[in-house]
Amino acid sequence: MGDFMGRALERWEQGSTPPALAGLLGFMFGKPHWFRKRVVGWGLVPVTWQAWVYGVAWYGVILVAGVWPWLRGDRVLALGLVVVLTVGKLVDMKLIRDRIE
Repeated sequence: MGDFMGRALERWEQGSTPPALAGLLGFMFGKPHWFRKRVVGWGLVPVTWQAWVYGVAWYGVILVAGVWPWLRGDRVLALGLVVVLTVGKLVDMKLIRDRIE
């Protein structure tokens, strides 16, 4: 299983599409070479245009997922989606940071 994950991540870093199962095993949406670690604080600094698209896309999804149910009056669903997606972004950032180190 570990060998499969290693090969899947190598293929993803080389630009090929990972297998669907890789999402369950630690798949990252962003690629480590798009970012560098921040000098001060925790986080990532975008160094390519793909990193900027990655960040804008994440925040766009979080915004739409929070606003859409809110406008329909479902405040609990809006809050739940924002929390789950924000945690997903933080986990993805952590996986990217770990690969950079």
